[in-house]
Amino acid sequence: MTNHRQRLRKDDWIIEGLNTLSLHGHTSLKAEPLSRHMKTTKGSFYWHFKDLQDFHTSVLTRWEELSLSALEDQSRSEATPVGRLTLFAENLSHPQDPLPAGIDAPVRAWAHENHTAANAVATVDQAREQFLSGILRDLDLPNPDFIHIVHSALIGFGTLSTNNRSADQDAISTLLAALLALRDA
Repeated sequence: MTNHRQRLRKDDWIIEGLNTLSLHGHTSLKAEPLSRHMKTTKGSFYWHFKDLQDFHTSVLTRWEELSLSALEDQSRSEATPVGRLTLFAENLSHPQDPLPAGIDAPVRAWAHENHTAANAVATVDQAREQFLSGILRDLDLPNPDFIHIVHSALIGFGTLSTNNRSADQDAISTLLAALLALRDA
């Protein structure tokens, strides 16, 4: 009896790329180590991607798509502005499936030296700030500085996280409570 392994799809490689990126950074996104980890040949990699740059672009495109999709999901799942703000804060500081935990920090690090990554980050940040702007406008907190402060703080939690989700959530709750207290003052 012959043991036939299921052929890897392009999507399998991209998902592995996102997971590898989140755990080891962009310098680990290379055909040979990924092939070894996936227990296949580099030929499988090059069957789906013309070169490493094509793979990198595919991984960044998927990160961008999933990040933007998460915003759309959030806008549909919470009716109140406070609920949307809380969900936005939770998801930005600790992304949910299908985004791997901790993915934003390595993408942002990559963006410092890669134009394609920088464009993806700029697109996602613009959409996040626009989404946050709508929430804060609904809360009668339209000051653009609040948008920048909240967005930057939430990115910081994801970047500087000590893996103590409870402590992060407590700090995020304090930030949001302070912001909402301004509205009520």
